[in-house]
Amino acid sequence: MDPAGAGAEFRIPTVGRQHGGSYSCSYRPQSEPFVSSEPSDPVQLVVA
Repeated sequence: MDPAGAGAEFRIPTVGRQHGGSYSCSYRPQSEPFVSSEPSDPVQLVVA
């Protein structure tokens, strides 16, 4: 996650067509209250 908490990078070392689809993310703190954020807008991963 970047220092401002506005983004994160996810590396996928090996990708196949089966990994394509709609992805979103959410955040859950490591301490109380353990309340997850709303999911992000989805992104579409297309593997050609």
